[in-house]
Amino acid sequence: ELGCELESENAAQARDAYRRALELDPEHFDARVNIGRLLHESGEFGAAEANYRLALRTRPGDATASFNLGVALEDQRRPTEALQAYEQAIVTDPRYADAHYNLSQLYERLRRPAQALRHLQTYRDLIEESGV
Repeated sequence: ELGCELESENAAQARDAYRRALELDPEHFDARVNIGRLLHESGEFGAAEANYRLALRTRPGDATASFNLGVALEDQRRPTEALQAYEQAIVTDPRYADAHYNLSQLYERLRRPAQALRHLQTYRDLIEESGV
């Protein structure tokens, strides 16, 4: 809770709070995902990836952890692994619009237009349904 409170004020202190929580409970899922996100935002993609993977050991198939892992892998220029992570996110939550969008963009860059179009259409449908 302290980490969440500190995030908007001081990311370094928030990371320290998450680290302390993980010392007490290495399988604390939320602390693991949150520290991963903060590390990712600071450009520490490999450390972020490691934390997302540890989070997924605690909750295999969690859509948010899988999605975040996909973003970290993409930022490390590992598109095949990123595809797998995004696909896992939508297996867990087929309505995860951002995962569909990222898949559409990644498939487009990989010159796989049929898959890109399918995920882009799903993304648009989900956004339209949500009224965003």
